[in-house]
Amino acid sequence: MTFPSFLFLFLAISTGIGLFVIKKKPLAITAIIVFLVLSFFAQTIVIIDAGEVGIQILFGKVMKGFLYEGIHIKNPLARIVTYSIRLQEYTMSVTQGEGARHAADPITARTSDNSEITVDVTIWWTINSDSVGRIYTKVSKNMNNLKEIIIRPASRAVIRDVFSQYKLDDCFRQRDLIRDQLALEMIEYLSPKGLIVDNVLLRDLRPPQSVDLAIQQKLAAEQELQRRDYEIEIARKDSIKRVVEAGGIASAQYIITSNLSDIYNQWNAIEAIKEVSKNGNSVFYVIPTNSDGTGVPIILNADQQQ
Repeated sequence: MTFPSFLFLFLAISTGIGLFVIKKKPLAITAIIVFLVLSFFAQTIVIIDAGEVGIQILFGKVMKGFLYEGIHIKNPLARIVTYSIRLQEYTMSVTQGEGARHAADPITARTSDNSEITVDVTIWWTINSDSVGRIYTKVSKNMNNLKEIIIRPASRAVIRDVFSQYKLDDCFRQRDLIRDQLALEMIEYLSPKGLIVDNVLLRDLRPPQSVDLAIQQKLAAEQELQRRDYEIEIARKDSIKRVVEAGGIASAQYIITSNLSDIYNQWNAIEAIKEVSKNGNSVFYVIPTNSDGTGVPIILNADQQQ
């Protein structure tokens, strides 16, 4: 007998009993029977949320047909198990509180040149909705268990295997290539399990502590060298500036001295005397400095000589 036929027969019998009891028995008994009928009917209704898919488990076996989002009528004796088909993430990080586990949970891998590298990674994955029955039967009965027995060990094994194919320097220079290789191998590894890998994110790569210290020292030395080169360049340009300024002063002095003559100097002195003589309250004596009357004269203020 199919489930719809069984449900129809049950409702018919229950309705007949209810009508008989209404005629023969008190109202309280009728209410109890109606409640039982409604309770049984409620067990046949199931609502599957968006982003989930359900399977019916009857007496330990997976029934055919999956329940996708919406309202469904089910066998009242069947138990419903749902799996999320939304995009999931599983993170393993060296930083406490950032990963799937609260404690620090990095992946330590060894490279082809026998160096140790620490990897922080996030895997984006989801469940193939057509495989939920097989997942329940052969892989995992719930989402949390699925992460711990499949996603975690598989990703750690693939990551260690991929990084073992590269030298330490190549792990940093070819980061994008390694990420793509991780995604392809994770897809190949998890697809048979009914899981879909969307992407693999390399969050952080950390070399051994000794190598990291050497890198920091090298960077510090390079920064110090750049600072010294900068100071040398500033000093060189400042030196050039001073040389240029000195050359300008020397050229100006040369031009001035090369154009000066006794007649020119005497003429400037006479012009200065003219300006001084405009003050009518003073008397000046002009004494030539050369016997021929040339040269800059000595000017004596008569008022100051008294």
